[in-house]
Amino acid sequence: GLSPCLKFVIGRALTILSWDNPVTAFFRKSKKLRHSLGRPSRSDFVQFEVVGGSIMTEKEKAAAGYLYNANYDEEIFNEISRCNDLCHEFNQIKPSDREAQGEILKQILGTMGEQVTVNTPFWCDYGYNTSVGNYFFANHNCQILDGGKVTFGDHVFIAPNCLFTTAEHALDAEQRNEGLEVALPITVGNNVWIGAGTIVLGGVTIGDNTVIGAGSVVTKSIPSNVIAVGVPCRVVREITAADKERYPVYRGE
Repeated sequence: GLSPCLKFVIGRALTILSWDNPVTAFFRKSKKLRHSLGRPSRSDFVQFEVVGGSIMTEKEKAAAGYLYNANYDEEIFNEISRCNDLCHEFNQIKPSDREAQGEILKQILGTMGEQVTVNTPFWCDYGYNTSVGNYFFANHNCQILDGGKVTFGDHVFIAPNCLFTTAEHALDAEQRNEGLEVALPITVGNNVWIGAGTIVLGGVTIGDNTVIGAGSVVTKSIPSNVIAVGVPCRVVREITAADKERYPVYRGE
């Protein structure tokens, strides 16, 4: 394990948080291999995490759901730069060259199913945190801020100008000014249609077969088999068999 002296030196180099904020209080009470420097004054309090005998990186903190700082971490900076460059390369490809687009998407996304179509421009932060299923379609200007996991099922349709953001900055001004944020996962089920201009926030799950109306801001999870719309997005009604008759169907008669 780390010597007390080394812990002290490393701890002083890490993020400074106030003693009584909710996140620090959680760490203070937890037993997850956390080491502290005792109870100093508010201005001197230093917090850091130790897992398996080593200090957690900012990337590891993000994956574990802790506040992390993505602004000055070289590993995170390099990963975002790589993904941004790949997105830029993808966006320069002739729209009709779906094969070339697909090759770049495979380098961007964590996992990708069959028959995936993404219209340009498309942007995401890390790429490897985003997974899409089979028959996935995203129209123009889809943006995915995937500091946390973003998972799309099969047969997901995304209309233009939609944003999926796992990023949530600290509410405390001091923490926020230090660059601290948290990444909350997003999960979208199978057979989901998301209307134009929708924003989906971190921590949200959207159930199978659901339709999200255009212009919605989805702040809480939405169940399966419903139509939901609004700011904030709320369930309007269930989808029923009668919806198959909503639009005229040409039957060759």
